[in-house]
Amino acid sequence: MKKDYRQSVNFGIRIISVFLAVLTVYVTGRFAYVVFAPNTGYRENASKSQWSSTELTALRGNIYDSEGNVLAKSAFVWKFYVIPKNFRYISDKSPNEPINEGFKKRFCDDISAVIGIESDELLKKCTLEYSDTETVTDENGNESPKLITPERVYIKSKIENDEKEKIESALHNEKGEKKTYIQEMNTEKGSWEKKFSYTQVCGFETDVKRYYPYSTFASNLIGMVEADDNSVGQTGIEAYYNTNLKGVNGRKTSYGSRTDD
Repeated sequence: MKKDYRQSVNFGIRIISVFLAVLTVYVTGRFAYVVFAPNTGYRENASKSQWSSTELTALRGNIYDSEGNVLAKSAFVWKFYVIPKNFRYISDKSPNEPINEGFKKRFCDDISAVIGIESDELLKKCTLEYSDTETVTDENGNESPKLITPERVYIKSKIENDEKEKIESALHNEKGEKKTYIQEMNTEKGSWEKKFSYTQVCGFETDVKRYYPYSTFASNLIGMVEADDNSVGQTGIEAYYNTNLKGVNGRKTSYGSRTDD
């Protein structure tokens, strides 16, 4: 009787020992696989989360006369854009909570005053939607074009620093704080207030502008570039030496706090 009991206990211990040994081997192997195995995706995902890459726009080269005077040059300026999707709802997770029309009107009134566009026209751009080739079907079986909200709508380009400062001033109050609009929300869970900032719905992006210090002097010889693309010379020296003048865009890659240009 005692012998049978001891045998059953020893058998159970052996089973448990084998199980623990297999588990240890599996965990150790899995750990080694994650750490050392190449092309598993873990390193790639970790790398993606730490590396970032930004294209750097090349400034078009200068054109000089025989005495070294600059006849044409480029400089970085700004584009101002709005984000239509941020004018629609409280968030992507709250499609049934539209932003109050008061916020939209107040924003457009304040910005239109400094950017040189009518408030109503700016509002149209801020709430822009366009039809896609894809259609959607409603609950009654009726088909209609799917509406697409653009990520960005550019309102004005070639903005120089002094004008950019005026626009930024319109986005902030007298204390230098971001202008906000408080909207009262009423839901099944109760009432609460939502604060919107002007800077949540717009922003600036770098742009390039071509300058001709002597205005129309020798304009037929110097030529000109496309209004929306400074990398393309249309006439004169700008066109003839376009390949040399347009330069090559660079790229800035960042890893943690280190950057490599």
